[in-house]
Amino acid sequence: MKGTLTIHEVFAVAAPFEVRLQGIHEKLVAPRAPLELRYGLVKNKQVAELSHVAHVEALSEQGMELRVGEDLPALSDLQLRILDGEALKPGDLYGKVLKANVRANVVYLRLTSVPPELRPVLDAARGESATPVAVPESALVST
Repeated sequence: MKGTLTIHEVFAVAAPFEVRLQGIHEKLVAPRAPLELRYGLVKNKQVAELSHVAHVEALSEQGMELRVGEDLPALSDLQLRILDGEALKPGDLYGKVLKANVRANVVYLRLTSVPPELRPVLDAARGESATPVAVPESALVST
């Protein structure tokens, strides 16, 4: 069946939850120093070998623009590792390509998982201090 599908971004849930999310105002900045990643595609919960190289052109708290050497269609899921010289830093980043061809060979990746040990690395790349900020726990997340 073919047709048009309308997608909406949800910012609030009505009664009985009455939860509202703040809009994200994303500011992409160039990294302070070159930042290189290795990545592999995630398909059916299986991660391909981290054999592809990407260069971070701009990043924010929520995502990054990556220069890649292959076509990555929108909605591709990636596992990424930060390169430190020839070695990979510990900790896996995960993200979803939300926009292909931002510019030639550049995609926009929304980060879906950032381990705590890599948060300071990304903060430093953006030129921000690694001072922790208190974030209220979402009413939609139960522990």
